[in-house]
Amino acid sequence: MMLPHECRMRYSGCARWLDERVESPRNWLRTPELAELGRLADPRRRQQWIEGRRVGKQLVAETYGCAIADVQILTRDERQLSVRPCVYIGSKQLNWSLSISHSDTGVLAILAATDTLSIGVDLVHHVPCNQGFLELWFTAL
Repeated sequence: MMLPHECRMRYSGCARWLDERVESPRNWLRTPELAELGRLADPRRRQQWIEGRRVGKQLVAETYGCAIADVQILTRDERQLSVRPCVYIGSKQLNWSLSISHSDTGVLAILAATDTLSIGVDLVHHVPCNQGFLELWFTAL
C-alpha cells in the first residue's frame, strides 16, 4: 500500500501489548484520557484501548518531535459522545487526522500530519472485495 508522504501507519499485534499490571498507563496517559479509560470495564477492551493509545501517541510523538506523555488523544466531546480522535500537544490541538482501530488480535493506527487529508482505518479479519463494496467504501486518490 502506498501512503501520501504526510501519512504514517503502525500495527501492533497482541503478542507485543504491554501488560497494564506491569507498566501503568498512568505514566503516559493524561487525566482526560484516564477518564476515557475509566469508562471501560472489560479487561480485554481496556487492553486494546491502551495499546491503541500507545501506538497512536508514538506516531504523533515521532512526527511532532516530542515525548508520548506530551501527546493527548481524546475521543469524547464535552457531552461525552464519541468523536473522531482529537490530537493535542500540551493544550494545543493539532489539526491532524488520526484513526485507531483494534481487534482481539491487534491494533492499527494511521496518522495524517496535515489539515488537507482526512483518513480512516479499520482492522478486520475478513472483508469482501467485490466491486460494490469497493465503490461504497473507497474513494479514488
